[in-house]
Amino acid sequence: MNISLTLLASSLSCIRQKDAWAKSNDLNKASKTQAMLHKMIDLYEGGQRSLRPSNIAYNTVLNACAFTRDGDKNDAFLIAIKTYNELRQSQYCKPDAVSYGTLLKGKVSIWFTVVWSLIFVST
Repeated sequence: MNISLTLLASSLSCIRQKDAWAKSNDLNKASKTQAMLHKMIDLYEGGQRSLRPSNIAYNTVLNACAFTRDGDKNDAFLIAIKTYNELRQSQYCKPDAVSYGTLLKGKVSIWFTVVWSLIFVST
């Protein structure tokens, strides 16, 4: 996956792109939004001050994970946990109510799917 943020002027542009992926039906949206967040952090630490990571940037990745539908749910769950832990340890921002709620939404969605498949699909 080739993600270039050098053309993006601001953190807002970066967040909008991640939000578009998060709302898409792309099977790899969790990993794409996570990769974009990591690139954003790298560029910020490299001197592009307009790309400072924020709660919105992290929460967009959590949202992409929460709404992953098909095949990649296990990967999305692991990405969500990793992203949440990165947010907890971030020097730029900390989890907020949206972070907690989105993380729970993802867990509930994944657990609901597992329980649903165990109860109704396997009978």
